[in-house]
Amino acid sequence: MRTLLGLNFHQIRLLSVICLSFICLISSQAEEDFGALEGINYSADFDDDCWAKVWFKNTGCTSAVIYRKDYGKWIYYTKLKQNENWAVTSWKGTEWGISDGQSIKKKWHVSSCYTQTVEIDFGGCHDYSYSCQTRVTFKNHNCKKLQIYWDNDGQHVHFKDLDVHGNWTVTTRKGHKWLIKDGHTIKKRWTVSSCSDNKVTLDFGGCSYVHSECQTKVVFKNHHCKDLKIYWNNNGHHVHYKTLAANSYWSISTKKGYEWIIKEGNTIKKRWVVNSCEEQSITLKFGSCYNDHATCDSKIIFKNDHCAKLSIFRKDNGHYVHHKDISPGYLWSTHTQKGHDWIIKEGHTVKKQHHVTTCSDHTVKLDFGGCHDYQSSSCIT
Repeated sequence: MRTLLGLNFHQIRLLSVICLSFICLISSQAEEDFGALEGINYSADFDDDCWAKVWFKNTGCTSAVIYRKDYGKWIYYTKLKQNENWAVTSWKGTEWGISDGQSIKKKWHVSSCYTQTVEIDFGGCHDYSYSCQTRVTFKNHNCKKLQIYWDNDGQHVHFKDLDVHGNWTVTTRKGHKWLIKDGHTIKKRWTVSSCSDNKVTLDFGGCSYVHSECQTKVVFKNHHCKDLKIYWNNNGHHVHYKTLAANSYWSISTKKGYEWIIKEGNTIKKRWVVNSCEEQSITLKFGSCYNDHATCDSKIIFKNDHCAKLSIFRKDNGHYVHHKDISPGYLWSTHTQKGHDWIIKEGHTVKKQHHVTTCSDHTVKLDFGGCHDYQSSSCIT
């Protein structure tokens, strides 16, 4: 029997088998070639059909560059600065690479379908060129001069001698370490912890009187109605400096940290510590006075026209307190009050008593005669 193209049935059947075998061979070879393309093993790279959220956190002091591996090549995605975070949705099995800008330092695979975090820290915190700039002001509220050093990886670099009550501002960087010294003793270590401007107050207390640096002037004003005694507290030893008459004042150069004690007789009326390097005025007034009913202030001048030295005393609570020795030809003035009693002595002899009866300024002339002034004699022998 003849059919199409003059081929019988058996010939057509044989030709069909040959063609079908050839098509299957070509299909199989194409599948192998496609599976081997670029050497990718899809079943190895993507085990499960899921996505995951991945956080990259740069906790180091240098920048980090993020890449994703795609068909054997690293594809750039983003760059993270210091303390910067970045999130991305990624297929499970994807490989990521983190570079320091020069080479891939870390490789990481997405290992699950859950949210994951990749912390990046390439160090470099000793290299401050990577950190932010800021300004720091050091304020010396201590009573001694202080020295400021920068800690350069263990080497102490001297920057500034900071005077008492002085301020100093320096441009620095986050991560810089600073040392404050008192002589060779480290009093404080401080590290710049932010990029904002900072103020560092330095006050370590415990300043001794001897080593206090700043000097100042203090004026004591006695507005009390009695004489007051002023002492310096020298480490527990009270050193008498001045007996200050009522309504008079006295100034002295002192130092920050010194303690002064004001007494009425043997009773301490006030303790005061110099707390500043500025000049100060201390008013002393302790309320009503006993046995002294003075009502107004005045100035009194004692003028020694006598030929011998005279001693001036004032009555205070029944006792006469010595105030001044006046040489012949000299005078002395002080403040007094109406009702005050004064006596003038030559040696141990009371030569005069004077009771203040006025509120006006007045002069008390002292001349008791009886002096043998041979130099004033008009005759020459």
